[in-house]
Amino acid sequence: MNVEYKRENHKSYLVLKDRNIEKQMEKEDKEGYYGVKMLCDNPIKGLLPLSLHVFNGEKELYYDISTRQPLNVLYEKKEMKKEDLERLFSGMKEALRNLEEYLLDTERLVIKPEYIYIHSADESINLLFDPCEREEFEKEVYDFAEYILDRINNEDEQAVVYAYGFYRYIKEEQGDLSEALERLLGEKEIIQDEAATESPGEESRDFGDKWNDLDFYADEEDAPVTREPEKGDEKKKYDQIMRMTFFMVLGLGGIGILAYSVWKYHLNWENLFSQRESIVGAGIFAVSAAGTALFHLMDLLQKKQLEKAMETPDQKEEEVFIEKALAEVSYEEVAEEVLSTKAAEESFYETVLLQENCYQEQRILTGRIRGKQKQIDLSSFPFIIGKSKEQSDYVLEDSSVSRIHARFTLRDDIVYLTDLNSTNGTCKNGIRLEPNELVMLEADDEITFGRLTFTYH
Repeated sequence: MNVEYKRENHKSYLVLKDRNIEKQMEKEDKEGYYGVKMLCDNPIKGLLPLSLHVFNGEKELYYDISTRQPLNVLYEKKEMKKEDLERLFSGMKEALRNLEEYLLDTERLVIKPEYIYIHSADESINLLFDPCEREEFEKEVYDFAEYILDRINNEDEQAVVYAYGFYRYIKEEQGDLSEALERLLGEKEIIQDEAATESPGEESRDFGDKWNDLDFYADEEDAPVTREPEKGDEKKKYDQIMRMTFFMVLGLGGIGILAYSVWKYHLNWENLFSQRESIVGAGIFAVSAAGTALFHLMDLLQKKQLEKAMETPDQKEEEVFIEKALAEVSYEEVAEEVLSTKAAEESFYETVLLQENCYQEQRILTGRIRGKQKQIDLSSFPFIIGKSKEQSDYVLEDSSVSRIHARFTLRDDIVYLTDLNSTNGTCKNGIRLEPNELVMLEADDEITFGRLTFTYH
């Protein structure tokens, strides 16, 4: 693909030049010629608007990319979430469906992140239809699926499941994008319908939980194993409760008998055990206390044995290894380790002579915004300037600046500036850049973003 970017009449265009266009217009490639005529005469939703221009007898295809940004630029600094993937896949599915309605070859779409555009106003998806015969469509689809996996937000669990589902279906359908999207979005719609039709008495789950139940990247044997409570555990708890209740009642009975004998015979501490009833009551209480203590000790011993039995072989081997290692360490080795540690601490306080001419070059933009002096430090590359807080490294809050306005890149220690198809454009020393045009910067160059001017140092 021979691609250029131009700006004409306040609009930005992606210009496609190819020698095969002449053949298409001569009807040697009927499908390609039909595609050009259909797209020029009928704007198809989901595709970039197309127009045919002729210059000096040479035909060129102009795709309108005004107020649109390519996928790779939008997500250069931002990761994809579940809602981003849903919007992307739904837009691609709609574009493929519209192509089929107009009897156009879906494999002539360009499925590359740099040619998939998103409208800045309604966030609609626009694909590029290349009328030329293309043999790399299947490879592009595979590469696109891998690109999605690299750009998702791994902390968003539903986004991860969604992206891996798309990747799996692409593999199973052998690169058939239409079938993969039908299966992916079809399953989502089925799950949503099931969730909507659940009866009020049933315990319902949201869509995300049900979608996560779909197994995209693990076999059943890889699923986590959970231990369900056994009947023996419940019986043990029941026996413990009954035993504790029995000894408690027994102890209270013993105390009651002892108290009755003290009251009946007017006993004191000296003659407390002079009567049979008091001796029986004290004995019953002592048996109760001893039984409670004995069974509590037995429960502790059983719990300790169970924990030891559940100890993994790896843990046991690790403990044995540590014991052997400690046994084999000699006092000489310990002393040597202590001396080396002390030497390292002493070297920490030594002063090291730095090499001369050791400096780091600083690249900055200086200018004024609303009367206040501003300085932009180009500390990392690529460096994006725009109005979007999520997708820009530096935010310029001005109505003349686009969400993603311009990008600075570093190549061979030289800084380059690129206009990212901004609405009001980017200028270098008063000359407006073409969309996606790459220009080299030098010291004291004047750069203008919309109506804001800065000087590069």
